[in-house]
Amino acid sequence: MDADRVSRPSLTFGAPPLSSILLSLLPAAIAVALSPAALMELILVLFSQRARVNGMVFLATMIAGVFLIPLVGAFVVNVATDDSTDQPSTVKGWVILALGLVLLVVAIRNWRNRADRSVPAVFDTIAKMGPGAVFVLALGVTLFNPKNLILLLSAGTQAGASGESTATVIVALIAFTLVATSPFIASVGYVLVGGEAAKVRLEAVRQWLMNHNKLIMAIVLGVLALVLISQGLAAITA
Repeated sequence: MDADRVSRPSLTFGAPPLSSILLSLLPAAIAVALSPAALMELILVLFSQRARVNGMVFLATMIAGVFLIPLVGAFVVNVATDDSTDQPSTVKGWVILALGLVLLVVAIRNWRNRADRSVPAVFDTIAKMGPGAVFVLALGVTLFNPKNLILLLSAGTQAGASGESTATVIVALIAFTLVATSPFIASVGYVLVGGEAAKVRLEAVRQWLMNHNKLIMAIVLGVLALVLISQGLAAITA
């Protein structure tokens, strides 16, 4: 990601501009943004006893995780290939391909369980949570959620594989974070200004997400998996 490595061959046969990096990160950002379980947890947090404080804690923690985890992934993939003189883009291609295959397995598993409407046990305790517990809950959305963790690492891997400078990658990941967390930012803002009417509408959204949780994730993860697999294969066979 350093400036002196901008000329290194990348997955798109040359260092792409910022817009190209953002375009490659868009599927992963949308997949994180459409994470039903995380949205349901946030909505329940916004119905908790300390809704305003808890909502801001949840949002701030999630934003930090969505930015930092891909950033770590971007640096790791560059460090892992920094000393490689044997087609570093091919090495990165294998990493992206592996992440795509993992996401495909998760997507297939969600598709097979698409009729499952069970509710996680943590939902029953969110209403009584304080800021500390909400912090841990939000941390689980990114760091301890296998699906989102893979999505975030794949985004970081793609950014790191671009061959762009560190500054460009950081700007791209800031934009990625804003897109990925936009529904969560909107939900918190809506409750803060919309009052009880906003809570009624969000409850309806939560019910819909609960009924279609597995199906949504199967479709979103399946599409992203195919994108990553195609990118990985393109880099490997180039």
